[in-house]
Amino acid sequence: MLDKQEAQKIAQEWIDAWNDHDIDKIMIHYEDDVQFISPIIVELLGDEAGKIKGKEKVRDYFLKGLQTCPNLTFKLLEFLTGINSLVIYYINYKGTQTAEYMEISYSGKIQKVVAHYS
Repeated sequence: MLDKQEAQKIAQEWIDAWNDHDIDKIMIHYEDDVQFISPIIVELLGDEAGKIKGKEKVRDYFLKGLQTCPNLTFKLLEFLTGINSLVIYYINYKGTQTAEYMEISYSGKIQKVVAHYS
């Protein structure tokens, strides 16, 4: 089980990496075979399934997002812990609420993400 201290550390480091626009710091949190599911994938990449798999593809998607939104910032509101999972609840660059459900591998990295937007 992911303890509260570890979850807080992951959540804050993840938010900080995004706010720094540091793709290497962002990607250090993800497994090589990460699966990412998001309606923004449909919007940015035109992929109707809204899914991508693999660290390099996720990296390319994130880079496109950072290029599209050069003033991107996130504000952490809350994090929730579960059995090897975490939900990061935050205000996104549009000022709307976002929740990302993240499954955490035994090595402590994110292996699956399902993003939700208000």
